[in-house]
Amino acid sequence: MGNTNGHVVHGMRHTKSYESWASMKTRVLNPNCKDHKTYAKIFGCIDPRWLKFEEFYKDMGDCPEGLTLDRIENDKGYYPDNCRWATRKQQANNKRWGGKTKLTPAQVIAIREDMSGLSSRKLAEQYGVTGGTICSIKNGKAWKEVANV
Repeated sequence: MGNTNGHVVHGMRHTKSYESWASMKTRVLNPNCKDHKTYAKIFGCIDPRWLKFEEFYKDMGDCPEGLTLDRIENDKGYYPDNCRWATRKQQANNKRWGGKTKLTPAQVIAIREDMSGLSSRKLAEQYGVTGGTICSIKNGKAWKEVANV
């Protein structure tokens, strides 16, 4: 439904679904966004239909309480078959740490058990993550759900 100036009026501008859609578009399409280079080059693009909120909403529906928009496969763009509403924990487990690699539970265990004497910085380089991520793993602040074997 349009208004007098031709803009679509759907009454959903202040909903979580709309905010997620707008943020997705900003990350991928706005060169002034701090994350634009990462999203535009590495993660691909947005389904052309999803440039209109109504089409995004037809596919994704209302954002359930406590969930956010997540790409199932991080190397792929924002498409209906690659997006879901996910918890923060699901997203953290699906994250490309440092923009380079997704850690596996086995890697997390290896980082925790590392006895080589390597610094956090060296371990970070080895696993393609940040030194802060290594410290958080070793201190038990990250990947709490992965138990040491």
